[in-house]
Amino acid sequence: MPDLINRFQFNMNDFKEDGLYLLTKDKRLEFTNTKIKGLADEFWNNSAKLSADIKEATEFKRCDFCPLNETGNMCDAIRPTLPLIDQLGGYNSFDQVTAIYKEVGKKELHIADTDMQNALRYISILSLTQYCQKAKMFYRYFKGVIPIMDSDDVAKQIYMNIYWINRGEEKLIQSELDKFKKVLFITTQNQNNRLDIIMKEDSLKNAFAIVHIVSELLSMNAENLIKKSLE
Repeated sequence: MPDLINRFQFNMNDFKEDGLYLLTKDKRLEFTNTKIKGLADEFWNNSAKLSADIKEATEFKRCDFCPLNETGNMCDAIRPTLPLIDQLGGYNSFDQVTAIYKEVGKKELHIADTDMQNALRYISILSLTQYCQKAKMFYRYFKGVIPIMDSDDVAKQIYMNIYWINRGEEKLIQSELDKFKKVLFITTQNQNNRLDIIMKEDSLKNAFAIVHIVSELLSMNAENLIKKSLE
């Protein structure tokens, strides 16, 4: 069991809700699905919490290929990240943390000693697959992905999902990989442009960058990654 857990009173019942828990050297951060949704809705519906600069900034508008682009409203993908800025203040990408992740509908816990940027992939994946009006079309491809997995393992799982859903048809698989890479490149880049404006620490920005790197791994050598894992 990861070393950091020994510094805390650890009880399985402390992690009942689905989502992510982070144990730092001096505190516990909870990013459960329920908490994030509640904070996102509260923040989004309270106009006083959004400054005029953010509301008017070009960076916070919807992407050009967003299906709701013509509405001219703010990007939905930023919703789960805005309320977390204060909680993540002071944490940089390589700060060490123990991440505890509980999947929806599952009893077991996934635990990893990692750094903040990799642990926060949970937030970036949530933002892209549940809030982004474009990227959530790829929600099925993240089935079975544990956000605190190594990037290679995330790439393998996504590729297996793409392979299975497209019935192993090479042309369809390649078409989906190309589309997946293009959409994630644009959405993660735009998210980082927004975070540059409102957050000085780089942990959450790099969490989005890592998801983009996973899409690059898929386009370059996904099949080789899987073959190597079976050797």
